[in-house]
Amino acid sequence: MSIAKQITPALVACAAAGWLAAGAAPAQAAAAPVSAAAAHPVRACTYRLAHVRPSSYLRVRKGPGLRFRPIGRLTTAGGRVAGSCTTTKGWVAVKTSAGRSGWAWGHYLRKVAKSHRSDIVAGPSLTCTYQLAHVRSTSALRVRRGPGLRFRPIGRLTTAGGRVAGSCTTTKGWVAVKTSAGRSGWAWGHYLRKVAKPHPAAPATVPSLGCTYQFLNQGPAGSLAVYNGPGTGYQPIGTLNAGGRFAGSCTTTNGWVAVKTSTGKVGWTPAQKLLKIAGR
Repeated sequence: MSIAKQITPALVACAAAGWLAAGAAPAQAAAAPVSAAAAHPVRACTYRLAHVRPSSYLRVRKGPGLRFRPIGRLTTAGGRVAGSCTTTKGWVAVKTSAGRSGWAWGHYLRKVAKSHRSDIVAGPSLTCTYQLAHVRSTSALRVRRGPGLRFRPIGRLTTAGGRVAGSCTTTKGWVAVKTSAGRSGWAWGHYLRKVAKPHPAAPATVPSLGCTYQFLNQGPAGSLAVYNGPGTGYQPIGTLNAGGRFAGSCTTTNGWVAVKTSTGKVGWTPAQKLLKIAGR
């Protein structure tokens, strides 16, 4: 290969020692190539080429030194390079663009910071509701891929986005949420305030009110709350007032009786508070 087609790097102070810094070397009368490749450390780090023009390349040698013969090259077009995290006499164990194992001069390689963990941590079900706390309307709360700062950001939550679906429990202080764009991730719980759970939907059907009830062991001034479903988790819709009789279902659902409120709405109240006086 002619000298014009090779990189002639500035050899810094190393030139005096006869080292060839990364890049293609000028034509040289080198010692006979060493055929045995040096043992390679694990390539657990990532590099990109530095001080290498797009039109040029970096030579990869069979071992960590100029006495080893070239076996391939690295180019800027090839993207990032897997390499050893430590050097051997200034050389980094790498793979060529064609996938061969070799060594490149570390002066022309710049280590890239390790990327954030990419694995998604499975989150619990998002059955609770939150609103943002301590977050200004002009700011946002980052959502990360997992429960920790080491995970990369994947989205954000804003006050303008309204309430947020999230996990009812935390993992190391982090809450599983959905971003404003609907992606699942994790947000730091300090900036989320849990909102009371929404009431479940009312049952689609209600038993017929074929029996008659009155209050059990309550004076004429008492009252009972009536809910739109058989349980206190449902929305209150009215009351039953003591001192009279009222229509109710002849069967119970989870210990609750379907009744009519004092204003005529159909709902549910606890059976243990009622005495059936007519019907089956």
